[in-house]
Amino acid sequence: MAPPATGQAPYGFRWDDRRLVSNGEEALIRSLIFELFEEHQTKGAVARLLNERGFRTRRRSKWSDVAVSRQLTCSSAIGVYAINKTTTDDSGNRIDRTEEEWDYVECDRLISKDLWNRVQAIFQKQKTSSPPSGKPTRHLFTGVLRCACGKTLALSSASRSYTCPKCSNRIPADDLEDIFCDQLSRLFATRPDLFGDPPSANETISELEERREQLNQSLSGVKREMSKFERLFASDEISLERFSEVHVPLESEREKISKELKDVRSSIERGKKASDSDETLDFRLLIECWHDLSLEDRRSILTSLVDHISIGDGELEFHFAFPENNEDSRKDASSPQQTVSPTNDLHREAGEPLYIRLPAPTMRCPLTGMSRAKLNELILPNERNSFSPPVKSLSIKQPGRTRGTRLIVWASLKSFLAEQTP
Repeated sequence: MAPPATGQAPYGFRWDDRRLVSNGEEALIRSLIFELFEEHQTKGAVARLLNERGFRTRRRSKWSDVAVSRQLTCSSAIGVYAINKTTTDDSGNRIDRTEEEWDYVECDRLISKDLWNRVQAIFQKQKTSSPPSGKPTRHLFTGVLRCACGKTLALSSASRSYTCPKCSNRIPADDLEDIFCDQLSRLFATRPDLFGDPPSANETISELEERREQLNQSLSGVKREMSKFERLFASDEISLERFSEVHVPLESEREKISKELKDVRSSIERGKKASDSDETLDFRLLIECWHDLSLEDRRSILTSLVDHISIGDGELEFHFAFPENNEDSRKDASSPQQTVSPTNDLHREAGEPLYIRLPAPTMRCPLTGMSRAKLNELILPNERNSFSPPVKSLSIKQPGRTRGTRLIVWASLKSFLAEQTP
């Protein structure tokens, strides 16, 4: 017989008569950690998002990479918790037991086995992938910003300015990012062809209605499960303890789904009202949530649009990575210190977009003829691509929203399709 379990219960659980049962809000946060990691695939991003939403650890501390990693690797999330990993020798010193000697306690399952396997596959891939060559990129404009003297500017952590090591030309990092966002706004207005067709309000509503149906089905399943255990309890076929173990997590899940369903229904209503006055939605959302995007996504957008940026005496010059054909976006008349110069595009053909959107449900991509499901298979981690998407994409979300607009990098998709051609 295994020795009794001792010590603090893992996050998301509490001890109840030597049993581990889910622990209210902690259990929901623990599940959220897995969902966020699968989406963002970095522990730092998960920690940041948890802290921004006001969630704290059991000790009321802010979340860190280490704390997130601990939650993602503890098997208690799928119903099995290892205990008694150490023992004491004859001298009273604590020593580790081998894994074969560990004991295990069954507990409530917080996530599905599929989600656990996907997260562990991402972990394994990150461990086995070779480290990037050279010094890793740490800042948004690293390698893109050049001085008129030919030197590359580096960011000074003390002054938060990009500075030339030779002639001391400099520009504050925040100012440069604001200027780039302004250029991005002008590109949306003057070069919509770079971003593909803007999403229509009807397409957005269609996506929301699809999500509403998914939530309705999930809610019905949870309610059926709750009713089943309520009937068993009413007929004295299960104990109060067993009823509570199952019913409490189901009730939490029901509330979670109901809340999201309410938000989706409100979004559908707002979308239908908006469609009456404005049939199309543009990509201004990208500007609104720019600072909420990850550094990787911001650099992806920057480098797909800009070949390099030059800084000289009172002049900032953007060299775009596409043929320019609009004078208004070439020069900002209200700010004579900013100029924009074109460079030859070596990777795109005339008329091709930088990004494309997923087609509406039941529709096909006008450029490739591929279905929404097939494109999702190429851009999202899943078993078919060994949790390593072959096509690049990025998700643009408004602050506080769990869903957003996904943009597919056209050059990446085009390259992948070319590789499949025999």
